[in-house]
Amino acid sequence: MYPVWHRVLILVRFCLMSTACLAVCDVAANASPVTYQFSGTVQFGSTGQALVGTFDYDPATPGSGGVFPTAAVFHFSLGSTTGLTALVESIHITNGEALLGDPDRLSLGGTLPAFDGTFFNGYALSLEFFDPTGTAFNSDVLPLVLPPPSAFGTTTFLVRGFIASIEFEHSSGPVDSFAPQVAATPLPAALPLFTTGLCGLGFLMYRRHRRLA
Repeated sequence: MYPVWHRVLILVRFCLMSTACLAVCDVAANASPVTYQFSGTVQFGSTGQALVGTFDYDPATPGSGGVFPTAAVFHFSLGSTTGLTALVESIHITNGEALLGDPDRLSLGGTLPAFDGTFFNGYALSLEFFDPTGTAFNSDVLPLVLPPPSAFGTTTFLVRGFIASIEFEHSSGPVDSFAPQVAATPLPAALPLFTTGLCGLGFLMYRRHRRLA
């Protein structure tokens, strides 16, 4: 028979493994939506200015044929101009056939802002990713995580600004970064209680063994 210290050690290990498993399950269950952040530098237009922004990505967004309409909004800044917004409108995925040399594409946003019935007013932002090797996607279904810029051969953003349908801003450049925001994941509320209970059980087993001894 194993000594009591060995049995307590096994119980503690089981406690830690169970806690880790519950944490992983909780993260998986709350994996969507995810806030993506992106950045780029203007090469044509307002040259040298930085584009920095975010948007919420939900891999459960319904759609078909690689087209996924969304109500998500870009929140971004261009140079010193902050607090800008633009509709994402839809996410388009083109899954080419790599063996045939067909490219993959990822497109977000549009080239025109909202139409108020008379004029186009506000900003439009589009992000375009092009992979000539056709290996960025395995299908035209939304993935849990969108590929990074390194998965594509060409990345481009376009910012357009309008007042009364008159365009006053037209800037474009490469997308330098495009990734989910990293945030601390809180532990599920039940985890501390679960861990305390298991550790308490181990302590009771140890006390019982000492009394019998």
